[in-house]
Amino acid sequence: MTENGISRRSFIVGAAVTAASVATMGFGLVGCGKKGGGGGTYGNLCTALQTEADDIAKYNVYAEVASAEGYEQVERLCKAVAAAEQVHMGRIFTFASTMNPKCALPEGAAATAGATDANLMAAVVQETEECGVTYPAYIAAANEEGYAEVVSLLDRTRKAEGFHAQLFFDCYNNLQRLDGATYYVCPICGFVSKGELDGACPICDTTFNAFQSF
Repeated sequence: MTENGISRRSFIVGAAVTAASVATMGFGLVGCGKKGGGGGTYGNLCTALQTEADDIAKYNVYAEVASAEGYEQVERLCKAVAAAEQVHMGRIFTFASTMNPKCALPEGAAATAGATDANLMAAVVQETEECGVTYPAYIAAANEEGYAEVVSLLDRTRKAEGFHAQLFFDCYNNLQRLDGATYYVCPICGFVSKGELDGACPICDTTFNAFQSF
């Protein structure tokens, strides 16, 4: 139970619904007056790089735990999302290094993990926060500073994080009855699909045959 008596499961349900809703929004949060991490757009991009690096390290550790516990599908999902975060990191670094050629790719912080169900819960919370709070603030700052291309990049990233939250929640909710699905990662925006797509990426229109499978 949480301190206010709300169950962890109820909290995650609310978080996942929020992520699903925010992921399908357009630019409603852009220009809302929120500021980013205090260092302007370049500072926000640097913070985003560290966050993505930390997520990669974390989800790879979660994959190891899932493998040890016999959750092969969760292992593949964690690896797929880690690969998606690597896509985000590369795209963000392109803009950050243009603003400052001395910008360097950070390493992820050492990650810790619990059991798989707790790790999935933590991943839902992390991805929901990035989708609903962190990236909207960065988008607003970039919009105010006139970085239209950064706004577009971060909005695609925001949407992808919302879909990641949904996928983690799906595994959490069905941990004892997983369906063995394959996951596919868009190499352009980091969207992750559960199963094959009938058409192109719903975020960036990349053709499905370019996706990486896990």
